[in-house]
Amino acid sequence: MKNKNLFRLFSVLILVSSMLLQIFSFVGCEKEISPGSVTASEYRIVVGKDMTEIQDYAAKELRKYLYQLSGQDVEIVTGKEGMDLTNAFVVGTLETNSLVASVQGQLAGLAETGAKGHEGEQGYVLKKIGSTLYIAGTDDAGVLYGVYGLLDDHYGIGFYFSGDAIPEEKKALTMPEVDEAKTPRQYMRGILPWTNFPQSATVYSMEDWIFIIDQMARMRMNFLNIHNYNGQGGHNEMYHSFEYNGILPRNWNATASSGHVWSGPGWDVNEYRFGAADLFDDYDFGTDSTLHNEYLDNKSVAAKGTSMFQQVIDHAHSRGVKIGLGLDIDIVMSDYGVAANAEGLPEAQAKAVMEHYDNLDVLLLFTSEYPNLPLWKDCYDRIYKTVKEAGSSMQLAVSGWGVNSEIANYVADDVIVAPISYYESGMVDGVETYGEDKEYWGGPWMERDFNSSVYFYPYRMGLDLCSVNTSDSVTSPGTIPSYQTNKDTMAGLFTLSWRLTDGVDAKMMYIAKAPWDLEGKYKTGRDVYEEYVRKCYGVGLPEETVQNLTDLVNEDEATVVPTLWSECLGTPSFTGADRSSDIKSLQSMIDRVDAAISMSSDNGCIARLGKLRDRLVCAQYYCKLDQSFGSTDWQHLQDDFRIWAQSFMTRVDDISSLGNVQSSQNRFVQLNYVARETELRSQQEIKAPLNVEVKATESGAMLTWEYEYGAANGFNVYRNDEKVNAEPLSGTVRNFFDTYNGEATYTVKAVVLKDAVLTEGVASIPQICKTGTSNDHAPQLIVVSPPTSVRAGQNMSINVRILDDNVYEELQATLYYRALGSDAYTAKAMDRRVKATFTADIDSSPFEDTGIEYYVVVSDGKNSAVWPATGGEDKLNAVCTVAASADCTAPLTPANVQAENGKLTWSAAADDVFQYRIYRSDQPSFTPNSATFVTYVEAGTTSFKDVNRGFDGKQLSDKTYYYRVTAVDRNMNESIPSAAVKVDVTDLDPLSNTPFMLADEQKESGNTTQEGSSTGTVVGWTKVNGYAKFSGLNFGNGSYNAVEVTYAADGSSGGGMEIWIDGPSAADGGTKLGEADLFHTGGWNIFKTVSILLEPAVTGKHDIYFVYGPTFGTSLYCYNLDYFKFIDMPESSETDLVFDTEDMMAYRASSASDMREEGSSITNFGNIGDRIVLGDGIRPVENGTVITDNVSVTDTLPGYTGVPYIGVGNTAGIGFTYLNVPAGKIYLAYDKYYAASERDNHKFSVYVGDSTTPIVIDLKESTGSDWSLNQFSILYKDTGAVVTETCDVKFTLEEQPSNAHWGLMNVCKLFVTQSYVAEQVVITYSNTSDMQCSLYLNGTFAQTITLPDSGGEETSLSIPVSIENACVEFRIEEEDFAANDNAKGTIYSMILKTKSE
Repeated sequence: MKNKNLFRLFSVLILVSSMLLQIFSFVGCEKEISPGSVTASEYRIVVGKDMTEIQDYAAKELRKYLYQLSGQDVEIVTGKEGMDLTNAFVVGTLETNSLVASVQGQLAGLAETGAKGHEGEQGYVLKKIGSTLYIAGTDDAGVLYGVYGLLDDHYGIGFYFSGDAIPEEKKALTMPEVDEAKTPRQYMRGILPWTNFPQSATVYSMEDWIFIIDQMARMRMNFLNIHNYNGQGGHNEMYHSFEYNGILPRNWNATASSGHVWSGPGWDVNEYRFGAADLFDDYDFGTDSTLHNEYLDNKSVAAKGTSMFQQVIDHAHSRGVKIGLGLDIDIVMSDYGVAANAEGLPEAQAKAVMEHYDNLDVLLLFTSEYPNLPLWKDCYDRIYKTVKEAGSSMQLAVSGWGVNSEIANYVADDVIVAPISYYESGMVDGVETYGEDKEYWGGPWMERDFNSSVYFYPYRMGLDLCSVNTSDSVTSPGTIPSYQTNKDTMAGLFTLSWRLTDGVDAKMMYIAKAPWDLEGKYKTGRDVYEEYVRKCYGVGLPEETVQNLTDLVNEDEATVVPTLWSECLGTPSFTGADRSSDIKSLQSMIDRVDAAISMSSDNGCIARLGKLRDRLVCAQYYCKLDQSFGSTDWQHLQDDFRIWAQSFMTRVDDISSLGNVQSSQNRFVQLNYVARETELRSQQEIKAPLNVEVKATESGAMLTWEYEYGAANGFNVYRNDEKVNAEPLSGTVRNFFDTYNGEATYTVKAVVLKDAVLTEGVASIPQICKTGTSNDHAPQLIVVSPPTSVRAGQNMSINVRILDDNVYEELQATLYYRALGSDAYTAKAMDRRVKATFTADIDSSPFEDTGIEYYVVVSDGKNSAVWPATGGEDKLNAVCTVAASADCTAPLTPANVQAENGKLTWSAAADDVFQYRIYRSDQPSFTPNSATFVTYVEAGTTSFKDVNRGFDGKQLSDKTYYYRVTAVDRNMNESIPSAAVKVDVTDLDPLSNTPFMLADEQKESGNTTQEGSSTGTVVGWTKVNGYAKFSGLNFGNGSYNAVEVTYAADGSSGGGMEIWIDGPSAADGGTKLGEADLFHTGGWNIFKTVSILLEPAVTGKHDIYFVYGPTFGTSLYCYNLDYFKFIDMPESSETDLVFDTEDMMAYRASSASDMREEGSSITNFGNIGDRIVLGDGIRPVENGTVITDNVSVTDTLPGYTGVPYIGVGNTAGIGFTYLNVPAGKIYLAYDKYYAASERDNHKFSVYVGDSTTPIVIDLKESTGSDWSLNQFSILYKDTGAVVTETCDVKFTLEEQPSNAHWGLMNVCKLFVTQSYVAEQVVITYSNTSDMQCSLYLNGTFAQTITLPDSGGEETSLSIPVSIENACVEFRIEEEDFAANDNAKGTIYSMILKTKSE
């Protein structure tokens, strides 16, 4: 995990001593350490006495890599005039190290080279004169890049986001003959890891950012560009937030449980199959900034995100890397209730960026993917003005999906044009498109989220050629030819990607090296892949094999395409197509890799070849699944799917490839494998146990499984088809230990009492396990974002994930570490965080001068493995550089840490506190470390309530936990921890709003992030027969006859709900109290509260089960559950009629009225002619309330909440049918936007019941919408149709409109008028001043109604009326409007109370 630099008291003394030493030595926290066994060498690294922190880091990095190459530790010394420079690497600039004056002429020559306006920047000279090698930079960055250029181009190290490729065999250190001077062609060079999907920056935590930035510097990149969604599809990502009109929407990044809006479903990581759950070390998978936020308010959540990104900026600057933040400025969250260019909004957005990030380098103003250019221009003008008036030093750039020349010409001259390409691997000709005077940065794509792949090879997105379509008939130049076109005129180069490694590893290398390639080495993709193969796969291999592997990764792998599906699309089903040719071709490639592995003696190359092999296996087994999974029987269901799923797990080498494990599980395992498993199991009379897992131990096998509660009388366990238990196990048992030595195949069968006879069901899917002495499978270590640098005085933290077939208890991990070049290692047993994940923290203070050499050994009790693959005593190990820091002083410990009602509070710490870190254990004397780290909060937050789930995703079972809090400054120095505070998990109060996310147990559901919910987290993914269980709810002596449930469901979902006590079914000893139908609310983020009546009323103490199903509509899922509350509902008349906005018609007399009908309210009621009519409203639900014909239902009309709509095109014959329409007069609610010439002849034929004679309605009128500005409005049309008895009503577009337009209109509701009887109306409303309206009955004025000023708060008013079989409507007449003086109100609901008997 994360961090965790805990200063004990003696460390304070060391810090004081080190501060005194700063007076006499280099600025920073350098400490004198005993030379001990440090081996002296004939070589030295000579630095200047005035070196900067970056130059100090560069020298230490040089020392590290020379040591890894040769085994020789090269001492770093401070240079003096006249000193002997034999065998010296002289490092620095002219300003900091006068000894580099020997290459002063070449340095001066660099002043005229490089990008226009940035000549000489980042330049370096590498020159060997005699036995001295000079590494001289024109600036700090140049020194750093000179070191890495020497190591990469002349010592043969490969720097990649997957890690460093260093030959395992160490050779005697020599100096290369080198004489070169370089500046990069582009002064900005980097990456844009796109946030939204799990394979990218969406899930980065601080250790991931640090690793990626460090590798960027090693690759000589200097620009990390992050795009942050703040509105697209409800995504409001963590690194930008702003308050407007008192509204601050909730920030969140997509996690495993939340999924993402681009058709990415959520799933609980602890439900993952085939061993994948072992890779995850918390209750959910995502960035630290978005986890454990369930009880934080929106302000605290936003501050978590911005504080992390500020630390990212600070660390990047310490490595010479600049940071860009990109925002779609023409889209904002719907929470604001206004367009992106509303008064003061762009200004607030710009000010928030400058306030949160005082040292941000570049702000990129994106046009959104489907831009509204007039709106964007307005926003741009105002943001530009705000930034310039503030005197900010950050650069401004315009970006977007292929920025056109209109936008480029519109923006100011000092605004950079930095588009991402239009879904292509190439770039436009900058001069041709934007002219010579515009500064242009190219942004090619490495892979695509459609018509390509983020799982396999990045098909169709080549370095040489890009295929625009699936048939390859339309192509465009790839990255290399388009770079060649732009290389001398383009000032910046960055690339969009999701993955950073795996299939794009070599392509990333090209982006990094092309600007430095003054020699023209990389003319084709083959040149790039050949170098990659030589460094990563080919050390020591015959030249023929190197060329063979180059052919494979450059050409052959791209020829077999398992699928062109990618992450932004819905998960495809397998096709059943004949893939035998593809399977054969991929097997041939696998064989070639196997041959190379058998010849290699370099363990690093063998490990990397293994991951290439896994990628090919992944592609091959996708083809196998595509061909035959749909016909695979129960017994063999896991055979191919297990291999395919595990091929993602075994090639994890960074955070983006771990994200692909999430994606493959959430999508294909959940939606395809589990769905097929469920389908086959539904056909079994006595169902087989599910999720059978068999883990090996030293003496046998431990089996666990799942089964429906109360559905089996017992279980039998089989080993190699022989039953091993003498009598059936209890029906409540879900595990069994089998004492056995050897390899065995296990199955489990349920036993059910049928016709008075115990009968066995179908066997579970077989599981193979090697136990005892037969266990010959070594564990696999996975280290994501290993520490390669750490600030002086802080902890080096390493986290290990283990894939193994043994029980967790037998897994162990040991960290071995020492000072660089010393003799003895220290062994440290790593702490288990959860399951098969382990952590260790090493204080870096004693290692500032040397760095930390380390490796990890894991064992399952019989077999062991090492990381890195080349590691071990006196082998090629990992090394962590300890970087000097001018500030090593930790802040003071937080004071007054207390706990009450399960919530931690503390006093704000003094000093420069930037964050607080929170740790948890079930032991009071625990030491805070990576294994106990929970989360952090920003300095302005001084309280925290934990989510009630452990790192394993299970409910925290005990009632007592202990927490400690530390303070952290901006440099990530951490205080001494607070004393442990006991936190008792409080009993839930069923009589107050209780979040469903706190359920003690869930089945067929899981917690997930959801915009619009009360806490930001709901119980989602609810499937039929699942439930949320709350244990031991105490109702006391009261009697409660109803429960209020707040939920949301989109137009394709909804479902029944049953309330049970003491068991989820009668078979489990439960009693059903009540049930209700929870219909769709208009969207997963549109929440509605319903009351479910209970009989008998609940009293005393009980376990409560909320049981899901059946589903309504086409979705697998029922609803999102937000919170519940038990109530004592007063008796009411069964004939009282309650109207929410669905059963009201908000009739606007003209498009000039701004009255709006939302899912839960009607706003701005008060314009002349406004009418609210009571009746039966029918919102469209596909295959529920409507059947469509070549049109479709969409969840929510843009700009509205809870208003689904039918999008109607312009083709004759299309239409829709409303089902079971009640008797009454019919109105149609629609939305339409056209210019005047396009309003004619938009005619529908309306067929009522069986009638073949249509009523024709002509929808000429625009509703006042302006789709180009993302503004939508609804009008009602009187269809002229009257239903006399319940029937279907069909609408058909009989002829194509004369002025065809892609989107003719949107249909939002069918409304039917009704007649009512009542003596009282209760109106629930809000307003800010008195307002009046007129009550009309059957079209005749009845009385004036006044709604008193509610102060903006929701309130209810009961009004006596006399309604006798009348249509009821409320109007704003001219007299009302005049009396109101423009006052308007919001209507939430109405109740018509019937006459008493």
